[in-house]
Amino acid sequence: MIDVNTTGGSLSELQNWMQGMVLRPQRANDRATTGISDVVRSSSRLSAEQHLHIYQGSYIARLRECMRSQFSALAFALGTDLFEAFTDEYLATYPSASYTLNDLGKKFPAFLEETRPDAQQEQKESWPDFMIELAAFEYSLSVIFDSLAD
Repeated sequence: MIDVNTTGGSLSELQNWMQGMVLRPQRANDRATTGISDVVRSSSRLSAEQHLHIYQGSYIARLRECMRSQFSALAFALGTDLFEAFTDEYLATYPSASYTLNDLGKKFPAFLEETRPDAQQEQKESWPDFMIELAAFEYSLSVIFDSLAD
């Protein structure tokens, strides 16, 4: 439960604060930020921090689900745990910046290329190439599908 009246700031400032807390949960532990309990009300069952944690968990779960939907073959090929690890790192590096989640995975193939485990090796393994190409293919399919829906 967000308490707009006790923040003393504008709605825009509150929205920016909340977005930062949801997109970068590590900020919730940063003492330099506004106190969570100054913005989020505690209830009889949950502390302010627990309320915020629900928003954070729900947001990342929704983004993971969008990525899984957009890259279903890659998610299958990598398995749930590895796909979510890549997704979480990707989302931390390239947080959603669009009003539509259709663009969420736009940089995912490039991210996989940037973070490939054999990047520093002279001789490359073939499985990262397959995963990167599969991600690029799946993103292209989603772009085509979205353009047909318009």
